Amino acid sequence: MIRNRVLFKPGDIYRPSLARKTQDALFALDVFTSVTVSPDAEDLPARMKTVVVSVGERKTQFLGWNAGFSTGEGVRGGFEYGYRNLFGSAVGTTFRGQLGYQFVFLDKQIEERYTSLPLDQRLEYQAMLSTAIPYIPHLPKNSVTVDLVSLQDIQRDFRMTKQSVVGTVFYRPFRRLTFSVAEELESSDFYLFALRGKGSEQVSYGNLPTSAIVPEGKNTLAATHLNWAWDLRDRAYNPKRGALISLNSEWAHTLKDRRANVTLNQGETSVLFRSNLLRFLASVAFYVPLADWLILATQARYGRIVHLEKSSKSYPNRRFYLGGANFRGFNQNQMIPQDLQDNAEVDLDNIVSRGGETFAAVQSELRFPLFSELYGGVFTDVGNLWANPKAMDLSELETTVGVGLRFQTPVASLALDYGVRSINRSPFDVIGAFQFAFQTF
Repeated sequence: MIRNRVLFKPGDIYRPSLARKTQDALFALDVFTSVTVSPDAEDLPARMKTVVVSVGERKTQFLGWNAGFSTGEGVRGGFEYGYRNLFGSAVGTTFRGQLGYQFVFLDKQIEERYTSLPLDQRLEYQAMLSTAIPYIPHLPKNSVTVDLVSLQDIQRDFRMTKQSVVGTVFYRPFRRLTFSVAEELESSDFYLFALRGKGSEQVSYGNLPTSAIVPEGKNTLAATHLNWAWDLRDRAYNPKRGALISLNSEWAHTLKDRRANVTLNQGETSVLFRSNLLRFLASVAFYVPLADWLILATQARYGRIVHLEKSSKSYPNRRFYLGGANFRGFNQNQMIPQDLQDNAEVDLDNIVSRGGETFAAVQSELRFPLFSELYGGVFTDVGNLWANPKAMDLSELETTVGVGLRFQTPVASLALDYGVRSINRSPFDVIGAFQFAFQTF
């Protein structure tokens, strides 16, 4: 396993760059605490040298605990148990369990919807069993993971339970560039708060087209994911310079269709609940040091859903949402798609879904030190969300501005932000929002 990761061959010229790449390849196995690659008797001159690889092995088992809090998701706590080196082949398996509970509500609608649920259904959870295979003979730049997931998640518009199995193959031609392809089989069940548990067949959608109807209930879905990421940052957490570019795509399609009766203004009609769509998400983040003490951080994102069939619909967890850490000045997932706001037939006080099928957003901020690990930030977020991609109009952008504090930890920054809407296109009386969470870019 180690020899196959060594990039030197007998007779090669010794190069420090190959030694560093060999170290990176061995560290990627996640079973070593230290790796050194150097010639034997390095200080003595000789035409031929033996390259010595020395490794220190990590403890094979570990147990960890974690806890956190954010205004958007409440309190979280969990544990993690793992075994790093099954069969001496660097295969690792990890079990993660997490529980969450929301008890701080900055939005009255979210509070009403949470408290309408029985206490046992307000508890969010996630259990995941992961197996990682970082070493594949003769394919040193590839790795494989297999994840088994069971979860219950509560968002503004819906509660979801899901069980899934995901297999992912990673390819890293070099350290900063990663390609991955994943296949997912998912069984999920959606409860839409705006329908109050009555079932879609008892809901009137007025003059809205059937394409605006949001599927609920149980479904079985298969998805293929293709992802690409190029990381040019100087560090993964709290970067000071560099860029991160990522492109994510997904083909999702239901394996078993379901019909339901819904009521439109022209009468009752039967609607096919199925998905057959492509989902794209592109993101570019860059970090520019304007001075030794001042960093400009900017992230631009664009997402789009393309339906491959006329009858295809987007399930709630695959739509795009704005509000909270990804668009400050709005509460969690609070933004309503602009074309729904402009539609007189839509009840904005009790909208079925605030998710959109396309969005564009740019977040930018100046970060500067205040005291020790405490930093300040001045930011602006610009963007909007549309339910119908054909309605996208970049002249209809929301703009928010605000200030915040960042406390830097070894793994991430805690961010407390307050943003206000300088251009307010949304029908809300409150024009600003607090947000406390991990910094997202």
